[in-house]
Amino acid sequence: GAHGTAEVTRHFGKDITAGAFGSYQEGVTEILGVGPVNDDIIKGTETQVAAWVNAKHFELRSFWTYTVGQSAVNAAYPGQSNSLSVYHTNVVDVEGQYIDQFETGHGVDHDLHIGVNYRVKQVDWTYLVQDEVENHFGVFLHDEVKIGPRFAVIGDYRADYVPYLQRIVQSPRGSVLVHPSPKSTIRGIVATAFRTPTFLESYIGLPVQLPVQGATLDSPKVQPLIQPEQIFTTELGYLNSESDFFTFDSAFFYNHANNLIEVRPNTPITVGDTLNPNQPTGLSEAGGTYTLFSGGFENQCQRYNVFGSELGVRTFPIEGLDVYANYTLMKVAQNDDDCTPEQKSLLVTDARTSAHKLNGGVQLRTKIGIDAEVDFHYVSPQDWAEQVTNVQRQQIEYQS
Repeated sequence: GAHGTAEVTRHFGKDITAGAFGSYQEGVTEILGVGPVNDDIIKGTETQVAAWVNAKHFELRSFWTYTVGQSAVNAAYPGQSNSLSVYHTNVVDVEGQYIDQFETGHGVDHDLHIGVNYRVKQVDWTYLVQDEVENHFGVFLHDEVKIGPRFAVIGDYRADYVPYLQRIVQSPRGSVLVHPSPKSTIRGIVATAFRTPTFLESYIGLPVQLPVQGATLDSPKVQPLIQPEQIFTTELGYLNSESDFFTFDSAFFYNHANNLIEVRPNTPITVGDTLNPNQPTGLSEAGGTYTLFSGGFENQCQRYNVFGSELGVRTFPIEGLDVYANYTLMKVAQNDDDCTPEQKSLLVTDARTSAHKLNGGVQLRTKIGIDAEVDFHYVSPQDWAEQVTNVQRQQIEYQS
């Protein structure tokens, strides 16, 4: 592909900087997905313009991104469609924040950020039921409080209005930093984050041809409401850089992830569906096919608890020589208690990462400018659960 950018900045006085940015890129890319549309070729262009103003007590930025192009499946069953599509998208974003540093008592320093955000997203895509427009709003607060030389508390809070859900989704975060000595830190973190459904997951309107000729899987015109993916994470760590000869870092963490979004197992069309105006049935005049199954996306019934730790050390025995090593232990526990017996019959264990990861290396820098490095990496096997189409069972299921 081709890619070009241009940027202009200017200073106005001591504390004000303004700038503008523009970029254009075009090309072809290949991506892998899940379900029958699993090898997609996309050809298109993206144009972006942005502008910003930064000052001591405020920051204002905005951007507009426009994309246009087409896509098609790179491989299909003989006699079936390559699922051609065309798309146009527009995203306009404006964000402003107030910034201030102040004291609330002797030795209590604040770095405060208060901001608001607005974003409009418009998508016109063949794979959707119709042209969609969403207006997003968000507010956020960040305060870093230093209490003397040895203690700090960082608080973050963000609330986003998600138009698809028609409600506000919150994501707070907090950290505590303690310095037992000038070059050592104990840190504790508790945080949350989320991912809202994409336009495809929210508004899919793609008839998927089945291996049986003349038959398709179609999604309801109004999908069941999909909740945002959620993660809760907490971490306790210790860093020590007291010595001129080594640095030690450690972390112990726990994550809980739930509501992950997946392709919904297909369900056969019944006689009762013919009375449901929301569910396409019968003959499709456009494709000349009959709808036999209903599909789409849903939240997983599975939940995941992740326990782990990481230990790392870097030594500097002589000037210009570094020796490092780190080890990560991660245990992923899948919980299927919220799944029905039918759902459990389609599942396999999903770990998604290695239980053991080990890295090490030696780095050498000489005064004459010759540098050298040798690194070693080891990861233990991984077990992934991938969704596949079982033609015999006429069902989407998991495969290890």
